[in-house]
Amino acid sequence: MPSVSAPGDRLLAGRYRLTRVLGRGGMGTVWEARDEVLGREVAVKEVVPPPELPPQERRVVRERSLREARAAARISHPSAVTVYDVVEDDGRPWIVMQRLHARSLADVLRDEGPLSTPDAVRVGLSVLDALGAAHAARVLHRDVKPANVMLTEDGGAVLTDFGIATVDGDPTLTATGLIVGSPAYLAPERARGEAPTTASDLWSLGATLYAAVAGRSPFQREGQLPTLTAVVTEPPPELPGGGPLAPVVRALLDKDPLRRPSVAQARALLLAAAREAEVPEPEPVAPPPAAPPPAPTVVAAPVPVAEPAPVAESAPVAEPAPVAQPAPAPAPAPGPSPRRRRVLSLVVLLAVLAAVVVTSLLLARDPGDRDRRGAAGPTPPAAPSATSSTAPSGTPSGTGAGRATTPAGTAGSSPGASPGGTAGAVPAGFRRHDDPTGFSIAVPEGWTRSTQSTRTYFREPGTGRYLQVDQTTHPKPDAVADWQRQETAVARRLPGYRRIRIEAVPYRGWDAADWEFTWRSGGRRVHVLSRNVRVSDERAYALYWSVPHDRWTESRPLFDVFAATFRPAP
Repeated sequence: MPSVSAPGDRLLAGRYRLTRVLGRGGMGTVWEARDEVLGREVAVKEVVPPPELPPQERRVVRERSLREARAAARISHPSAVTVYDVVEDDGRPWIVMQRLHARSLADVLRDEGPLSTPDAVRVGLSVLDALGAAHAARVLHRDVKPANVMLTEDGGAVLTDFGIATVDGDPTLTATGLIVGSPAYLAPERARGEAPTTASDLWSLGATLYAAVAGRSPFQREGQLPTLTAVVTEPPPELPGGGPLAPVVRALLDKDPLRRPSVAQARALLLAAAREAEVPEPEPVAPPPAAPPPAPTVVAAPVPVAEPAPVAESAPVAEPAPVAQPAPAPAPAPGPSPRRRRVLSLVVLLAVLAAVVVTSLLLARDPGDRDRRGAAGPTPPAAPSATSSTAPSGTPSGTGAGRATTPAGTAGSSPGASPGGTAGAVPAGFRRHDDPTGFSIAVPEGWTRSTQSTRTYFREPGTGRYLQVDQTTHPKPDAVADWQRQETAVARRLPGYRRIRIEAVPYRGWDAADWEFTWRSGGRRVHVLSRNVRVSDERAYALYWSVPHDRWTESRPLFDVFAATFRPAP
């Protein structure tokens, strides 16, 4: 049966409209799609068996795909992809999953080369936690490899594609002539035809970690047969250059599954590698509750599987944090030198002074209108607007390249003022960034820039502080209502979520709303302020400021500088 030929020509189950192909491989094509019911972006896996398979083996593929959905729906962890739904169309299953705006480890290795040891350690801990959650739910992944590891903006990873997963209690399914799994990352016992175990997944993790720092699988050869032969007969090579990851990779690649470490033992080895590589140690992940009974067999009509709360078209405010950020290692690191402390103090002082100057000018301009300033500042005026803006959409905005030349307004101006006055001056220690998508903003010197889909990130190296600017050309009419709709889903995703406020705020004559909250990431509390700004009927932005909670007081004035100097695209 042929695959879908072009985007937009299929509406699955009257609900999921396919938009474009994200990738092909194995027995499936992954599509980007839009959930027309909930108004959100999803990924849909179209299962396409090889054309040479006889009818009975096609039925096996169908059963395996249905089992994938049942298996993945039983796993609840930020480092494991979420399965929302499974439908049947034209006699084959389609798996509806969480849409991840991230690149795979395989893509990064191909385009940029191996990861640094600290980055590889973070990825390893994320994948290991996902496997721990899966194994606690009695699910084996069976295809851990770089192509199924998606790297997130915070340095972690999400394990995807439980397409050949097995569940304890399900009958064994085989497909004649097919190798179930990727040979270069297949455990030796599985290459010999033995049943997979949790130790088999951990062997594949070891091969994936080796590839992360060496650039390729330790057993990759020319062709499947030489590769499988190397997996079964050749001793695992030492990690090039050794380093902190060498002991854990060596242990995971033991050919005897009985000698391989358990998930808990592997995590201890990875944490030891993290300390040696000076990687902040993440908080231990509590084991998930006992697995629920298997989901019922899915019929042709759409049957929701672990459906989360609806998310509006606007970009989820917590998009950068589906995976917990690492926490500090238990051993205290030596503090900065006196000279470095003086430099850091000077930078912070300059930022605070700049914010004070901007704030003073604005208050002098309109003393009757105040925005919230500082962590312990006065409560802002309750100025709810019936037409507040939305957050930016997760869908690409389609805006062209160019620089913003239209002057923007000043932070804290009256809501009744005409949108777009003169933007705040760039303070000392900052530089103006003109983004290719059209907006402009002042950012501190030395901060790095990266992009992901419609989002642009500005990060302060080594501190965990970053500003995310997102945008959409399809704004919603009420920012407060949109934040309130999103809060339920975000609160479920972020450990220890606590709302501080969701309210309309006066901002340079534009419709705007602030969402301020904290959550716990890897043992430390993170403080977030996200402002939605509707600058016109065709464009809206979100300014998302995330910092460690213990640095909120000193960091809050930086957001005022960002807000004062921001210029939207013309």
